[in-house]
Amino acid sequence: MTEMKLNRIPSVMKGRYKEITDLTEQYSCELLNDEYSDLIRSVTATLCCKKPCLLVKGNACAWACAVIHAVGMVNFLFDKSNCPYVSASDLYKHFNISSSNGSLKSKAIRDSLDMYPLCEEWRLPSLKDIQLSPLWNLFDIRTMPKL
Repeated sequence: MTEMKLNRIPSVMKGRYKEITDLTEQYSCELLNDEYSDLIRSVTATLCCKKPCLLVKGNACAWACAVIHAVGMVNFLFDKSNCPYVSASDLYKHFNISSSNGSLKSKAIRDSLDMYPLCEEWRLPSLKDIQLSPLWNLFDIRTMPKL
């Protein structure tokens, strides 16, 4: 992550940023990789700069888990065919939070930053070469009516 992005974090949020990234860094070192680690720090820094800031209230462990989950949703971390792979339930267990709490916070993050699967801004560098169909952004198949 660039030094410029870190410098933009408001001073009142720097402690919270460190609290959350200490947790995400430990997890990334154990189960993910440097690519994920960098992207997770970037998402956390961006969230710290947004007003109102989601990260102000609540448990740092829950937010750390939610940031990892949000980045994982964009980059298919929960798909067994990918490496690294982590199950969402194992992620929640690691941070000792409920799946409902983790998924709600992750959804809030994804909505706040307009994150969706393979979105350009939050995609891992190793996935940048994947070309998406122009139709990809038009709909989410999960929201389509059942026939």
